[in-house]
Order: sequence, then structure tokens, then C-alpha cells
Amino acid sequence: MRRSARRGFTLVEFLVVLAILGILLAILVPVVAMTKERARGANCQSNLRGIAQGFMLYTSAYGERLPPFSDTGAKDGALDETWVGKVLPYVSNDRDVFECPSAPDIGLEFREGGDFDAADFAYGYNYSPLTYGPSGNDGPGMKTTSFGNSSRIVLVSDGSYDGTSGIGFVVGGDLGSPVPQHPPHRRHLFQTANFAFLDGHVESSDVYHWTEWWGDDRTYA
Repeated sequence: MRRSARRGFTLVEFLVVLAILGILLAILVPVVAMTKERARGANCQSNLRGIAQGFMLYTSAYGERLPPFSDTGAKDGALDETWVGKVLPYVSNDRDVFECPSAPDIGLEFREGGDFDAADFAYGYNYSPLTYGPSGNDGPGMKTTSFGNSSRIVLVSDGSYDGTSGIGFVVGGDLGSPVPQHPPHRRHLFQTANFAFLDGHVESSDVYHWTEWWGDDRTYA
């Protein structure tokens, strides 16, 4: 009995297979990228929870008073004069917790124990209204009991970004301004930013409610 000859792929069939593979790759690559970014965003939120917990431990040790963002009122200087240096002992001196995985190149020297560069810092402290008291921004921080709704006041978030100087270690701005001078950096999935609030909980949002989350709902104490 005569066997039929084996037939290979024709050029058209080969091109169809390539087209199908291309379509599958076009579908899968963004899904994989989104999955990775979702994981980085979750890691960032975990960092912010740890930082918020460090703030709470600090306030417990200092009569419920938040740290100043800087002893000198400047956005740079010695590490122990900044809010980062004051919170660091309360996160077990773990510098990695201040690293946002979606901004891996920010603050590299700081994470490796080198100099602190405020212009290259991944997370920002809501210095107004949390540290602006009657004495200005170089005085002690406000008491946590000064705020009427701690669940809606931003404590720390993904740091501000102006496109040139990198990330800053403050977010927000003067309360009299219609928009924040230092807006949070929306660097996560779907252009969202992560926010840790004064009560310790963390949220992700693609908008920041300037008048609600950053408002002057406080009494001086």
C-alpha cells in the first residue's frame, strides 16, 4: 500500500501561525507588565504602612506630637535633622522601607547608607498642615489629637515630582494655595499614587482631594 507524502506548512499557514502568536504576545505582555506593577504598588503600600507605624511610635514617645519635617525648616541637611531621620529608628533603622519599588533609582545613596539628598527621595511628608504651627515649619510638629478627622488627612505619600529635580521628601504645600505646590507623584498602575493617612491606613488613588485630604482641619496644641 502506498503511503501519502507528508505535507509541510505552506507559507500562508506559517504566516497565520506567526500572526496568532503575535496577537497572543500583544495580549500577554501588557498583562504581565500590569501584574508586575500591581505587585510593586502593593509593596509600596506595605512600605507606607510601615512608615505610618513608625510615625505612630514616634508620636507615642513624644506626647502625641508629630515630628517636624526639618529642624531647620530646610528641605535638606543632616539626616537626623529631617523627618526621615527622626522616624528611621522607629522602623528598625530599615532604610529599604523608604524605597518605592516603582522608583528604584530614587534615593539609592540614602538606602546604601550614604548622603541624604532630599531632592531624590521616594516618599513625601505632608508638611502642611502637619508641621506648620504658630512658629512656622521649623517648629515641632502638630499633635495628632489636633485633627478632627485623622482618617482623611494625608501623612505620607508617593513624593512630589516636577520633572527635573526628581522626587521630593515633602508633599502638599501652603494651605492658601488652590493647588498643592508639591503634588504626589502618580507613578503606579493607571497613574495612581499611594497615600498613608494620619490614622495609619493606606489608599491608592488617581486623584488627590486637595481641600479634603490636605485641609486645615486642626486646632493648635
